[in-house]
Amino acid sequence: GGAEATTWMVRGDGIKRRYGGGYAVIVETPAVYSLAALVGGLPADHVVFDWRAGAGTWIRVVDVASGKVAATRRCAEEFFFFHVANCFVEGRTVHIDVAAYADGDMVNGLSLARMRMEAAADGAPRSRLARVSVNLDETDDALAPLAYVDDPSQNGHFCEFPVVDGRVAGRRHRYVYAVGFRRPGNVANLLTRTDVDAGTTTTCDFGGVAVVGEPLVVAKPGSDDPDKAALLVVIHDFGGRAHLSVVDAGAMAEVARATLPEPLPYGFHGCWVARDA
Repeated sequence: GGAEATTWMVRGDGIKRRYGGGYAVIVETPAVYSLAALVGGLPADHVVFDWRAGAGTWIRVVDVASGKVAATRRCAEEFFFFHVANCFVEGRTVHIDVAAYADGDMVNGLSLARMRMEAAADGAPRSRLARVSVNLDETDDALAPLAYVDDPSQNGHFCEFPVVDGRVAGRRHRYVYAVGFRRPGNVANLLTRTDVDAGTTTTCDFGGVAVVGEPLVVAKPGSDDPDKAALLVVIHDFGGRAHLSVVDAGAMAEVARATLPEPLPYGFHGCWVARDA
């Protein structure tokens, strides 16, 4: 608004129509793109973002069928995020589970210089698995409550790359898998499973591993049991070698590991390669 043009960082997720939701959820944080930083003219608070403290984090729920905004709510707590684990509808309330940071400092934490620093207790900003709830029957001046659903004493007060079993995407889930942080350090080095109903978190600590990547949940064919699944995750050891680890999702224990024959740079998500590569 006003004379200053701003572009806010927004991320979206959805609730699949076949489960009766039919909503798209858009999360708008107080991280504003700095045009000066994007063109290399001036520094920003967080690489290319400025943080507008006090502007609030906002949730917009859009009815997919009509294209109309069903609700706009300011969150009771301001937060920054990269990834949503899942969204689902219960009655007339939309729930969004998200890995939440207090501000945008994690963007700075992604720099190579930050990652190469000596391991420290504060080597990575703190984050939590949080649930934001939007009651569609309330008016837009109502705040959307935020409740933390993980155990920070187990995940090192860090949650990132949260995912759920694809069998429950868009529906109520119980378990969220993510990466955590055994401090001191400076990058994610734990695999975690949080029971959001109980508020408990269990971990898989690989030992001798420098970096743990985003987990992929692979369900046992023909089973609806959430414990009957494997987690596939790429891990890197301190020598720079990459391994594909297979973890029992129920026991949170590694059951197999394959060392990759070629170096694989650390990445945030999976990548596609040519079939004949």
